[in-house]
Amino acid sequence: MKQELAIWSRVVIAQLNSPRSINREVKNILDADLYSVEDVKVKIKELSWKRQGQAVETLLHLDLLFLLEDKNGIMKLANKEDSIRDRVPFDEFDCNADLLAKDKMISFNGEIRDLSWQVEINQNEIKMHFTFEYLLLATREQVVRLSEQSSNELENHDLSQKMEELKNEIARAQNEKLNLQHQMFLYEKDISSLKRGIRKVENRNSLLDKESKHYKEMLAQLQLAIRDKESRFNKNGQNRLPKQEVDYTPIDALRDQAGEPELSLGSRVKRLFLNSI
Repeated sequence: MKQELAIWSRVVIAQLNSPRSINREVKNILDADLYSVEDVKVKIKELSWKRQGQAVETLLHLDLLFLLEDKNGIMKLANKEDSIRDRVPFDEFDCNADLLAKDKMISFNGEIRDLSWQVEINQNEIKMHFTFEYLLLATREQVVRLSEQSSNELENHDLSQKMEELKNEIARAQNEKLNLQHQMFLYEKDISSLKRGIRKVENRNSLLDKESKHYKEMLAQLQLAIRDKESRFNKNGQNRLPKQEVDYTPIDALRDQAGEPELSLGSRVKRLFLNSI
């Protein structure tokens, strides 16, 4: 005679006729005007289901990490928290809705099938469009009776399921590691670019400072030369002797007995020039 086993287990009472898919829009206002969103990291912080009258409310809490570039080309990190809510009526399950409403021992659980998003940016507002797809089950804990054969099959099934879950967990960990390495590469690249930009600005500022000092020195020299020239001009103007009367005696009257002029024309011009100073 086969021995019958009894276990206390959670049993699926009902489920949605098809996976639930919703679209939601989330807006976040940041402090400064932005130029672009370089990358977005979305992490599921909490996922829960609970009764709400004749329906089940799904609540998804999210951590949002933005890698941003402002209009000055400076990279920034911004962290925000947000949530997505969905309400599923009991009549969308594949069982009698009254059963779900009356039996308070029934609880609800689900599994995420897909979570994707698109990002739009407008000045200091980031708008995210989420697509969220999940399964939803109605379960209840109760006694389940198994034969020895069923027990062995259940153990084998549990072992295979655990192995599969372990493989999936390893694959997820490897994917997260690759994503983190990619993020680190992007951050290091952005930091290097930012350092190069800072060095360029510092070099340009140093060159501008040198040019400014040079122009100030030239201006000071010009001002000194102008003041010196004005001083000499004023001094010469005050001490200048009265102009001598120029003798315009005809050259013919200055000839000596030999018939030569007393002063040559060049000497007369030189005298006139000296007298005018």
